[in-house]
Amino acid sequence: MLAGQRGRYTDAIAAAEACATTRVSRADPLSSSLTHSRLALAASNLGDRTRAQRALERATVALDRADLTMPRPPSVAFYTPGELHGLSGLVHYRLGVADEAESHTHRCLAQLREDQHRNRAYYRAHAALTQVAQGDLDQAVSTAASVVAPSDAPSGRVTHLLQAFTSALQQAAPGTAVNRDWKDFLRTVD
Repeated sequence: MLAGQRGRYTDAIAAAEACATTRVSRADPLSSSLTHSRLALAASNLGDRTRAQRALERATVALDRADLTMPRPPSVAFYTPGELHGLSGLVHYRLGVADEAESHTHRCLAQLREDQHRNRAYYRAHAALTQVAQGDLDQAVSTAASVVAPSDAPSGRVTHLLQAFTSALQQAAPGTAVNRDWKDFLRTVD
């Protein structure tokens, strides 16, 4: 995960492949699924569609075999079917398949646990990005606005996504009313 965050995608792939050979990944289908979803993310960052799709398929098959009621450490306990849909949405977005990305993101939001507030905000911000990519600008602004509450400062990665959203909206619709409305909204919550 760290290699991917640092933009070292080849290292991220190598790390995920090494992780897949560990005893925990071989013994626990949930850990295996998480490993394959991380591999898919790294492959999508390199534009490797085939490898990313294959890794997502393996992640789905492994998660279907996992006992989701088994207690796990916090480092993997966050990983649910909703999270897999969220990560699948990220992969599809990075591969340029915005409609598939939005579909997975909505399934993610419907399946996240009640306590996953930060993840919910993150994936809603991501849904807004997918909507811009599809040209659904009014809906995108509405979705992005639902992420930002004046009394609740978003986390760093959500803030980063909202900045990416603002840039994408500016590029897709410069000088339009929807773009002005978004910028006005941002000024009211600062």
